[in-house]
Amino acid sequence: MPDLLVNHKIIVEIKMVESIIQEHIGQVLNYLRITGIEVGLILNGKNPKLEWKRVILQNNPANEHS
Repeated sequence: MPDLLVNHKIIVEIKMVESIIQEHIGQVLNYLRITGIEVGLILNGKNPKLEWKRVILQNNPANEHS
């Protein structure tokens, strides 16, 4: 289950890890597929500078994240 859903349009996943990895992107892609929402955001607050990654569900499985 995602950490936050914004206006039924964006899924937000909050992490406290060294860095965002492919596993985190895959987790958000699964949330997007299940909900039909097209945009997800991963926020990582472990380091002094916020790290973030936008994830977009597209029709072409080869290009599912940006």
